[in-house]
Amino acid sequence: MKKLLITLKKVRFGAVFGLAAWVTCIVFAGTSAAFSNSSVAGGYGCLGNATLGDSSGMLQGISEVMRLNFDGAGHVKGAIVLNLQGEVCNIATTGTYNVKPGGLAAMNLTWNTATGDTDSDTICSNLNADAISQHTALVIEKNGAKFDFQAADDFLTAPSSGGDSDVTSPFTGSCTKQ
Repeated sequence: MKKLLITLKKVRFGAVFGLAAWVTCIVFAGTSAAFSNSSVAGGYGCLGNATLGDSSGMLQGISEVMRLNFDGAGHVKGAIVLNLQGEVCNIATTGTYNVKPGGLAAMNLTWNTATGDTDSDTICSNLNADAISQHTALVIEKNGAKFDFQAADDFLTAPSSGGDSDVTSPFTGSCTKQ
């Protein structure tokens, strides 16, 4: 009888512990990795592009190759090679990022200086005249070794943009730790 009582207590403990673990997983889904800004640190190579042209033609034929360096504390700097329908500009950028515990994040990059376009038929330096900011949403993967991004609300903004800077074309990409 004593062995039966001990066995029942063990089963009850296991059931209560299992239920608590299950409830924790349901309530806090996706947070088992406990991500933070330090989850994204070091150098990353990135490729982003518009998947379709939007009705204004603004994002049709746009892509980026980026080399970004994250400090693990919410600051990022790097370089963007922007391809605008075959015209290529090199852009120096700095910005911020914020990673939530569940692995979702936001990154805002300010285009600081732009040079390039080897055939000089596009003036890349005009791109930074208004201090363009690029806003993206991120999802951290593989313990920070990779993240995917997409255009956030008001993807590209500038002081002179005055109003809604939404785009209808999904601008997406991914970055891999180097």
